[in-house]
Amino acid sequence: MRGSLLSETKPGIPPRGLRLTVAHDADEQAANLSAWNQRYDQIAPGRFLGAINELWLDEIQFYLEKTSHALRQSCVVWPDSFWFGLPRCEGAEGSIDGNRLHDNAIAIKPGNEEFQLVTPASYDIMGIAVKDEVLERYGEALEIADLPKLLRRQEVLLVDLRQKHGFWHFLDQTLGELANNPLTATHEAALKALSQDLIDGLTDLLVGVRPPPAPTTAQQNHRRIVARAQDYLFSHQHEAISVMDLCEKLYVSRRTLQNSFQDVLEITPLAYLKFIRLNAIRRELKNPASPYRTVQDVAAAWGFWHMGQFAADYSRLFCERPSEALRSRFQ
Repeated sequence: MRGSLLSETKPGIPPRGLRLTVAHDADEQAANLSAWNQRYDQIAPGRFLGAINELWLDEIQFYLEKTSHALRQSCVVWPDSFWFGLPRCEGAEGSIDGNRLHDNAIAIKPGNEEFQLVTPASYDIMGIAVKDEVLERYGEALEIADLPKLLRRQEVLLVDLRQKHGFWHFLDQTLGELANNPLTATHEAALKALSQDLIDGLTDLLVGVRPPPAPTTAQQNHRRIVARAQDYLFSHQHEAISVMDLCEKLYVSRRTLQNSFQDVLEITPLAYLKFIRLNAIRRELKNPASPYRTVQDVAAAWGFWHMGQFAADYSRLFCERPSEALRSRFQ
């Protein structure tokens, strides 16, 4: 399950309204999206900055998420819902479970089902989570039998590019308008009309969608190898797993493992292993419930034996010293 989040608890659906949060830490960013279970790992060096502008209605959550640095995200949407992700894609592309999110693509995932997003630097994505029953009602109106069941068959759908950009612009304007006039969100009639407009825009986007080209056999193999590697890595988190360990456990050559990680995650397995361990250490350093009381103890528990090299790698990735993260535990 790639370090399953499904057993972890998360607060329930929040009250209606607009909420803006800013984060200077990838884990803090992950926790700021209401009612989701998430874990973010920063996989590119630099000081992180993220923001979420989020609106909750009775049956809909929609938000604009901005992140400054490349991330690996493990995500679970709230139950009995469907999530639609609309990346802006003005620069590099992201992916969902190894499927590329091109400019004319939207990502789809049902609630309570874990998935993985890999997002590049300076990434903006608009997300909409809608209750299943709402989609069922609109599917009947559109004469699409069992719309949620149909959506479960795909993780990515291709849509009309101009229509996607238009809907993205509408969502962005909506969040801006509500931020400038927050009293609008206190009026029942306005919120009802907004919900209707959101669902109409979403279902219009879904009319005429098409699946992306089927992945090649090589792509399918690469995705399976990376998924198996992640399953093994996250089920042995406190072992100093090496690239050779993964090759032996998965019965693949180093070149095959390298090609698989480059194809699916756009990163080498060696760099990936280091980044995952450094992110885990940062979480441990900041965790008040951690049994480790010193930087050296945490680093050694995650397989770092050279403290000078560890400190340099950590500082390069997060632009802070490990001791600063430890001090934040007691503030």
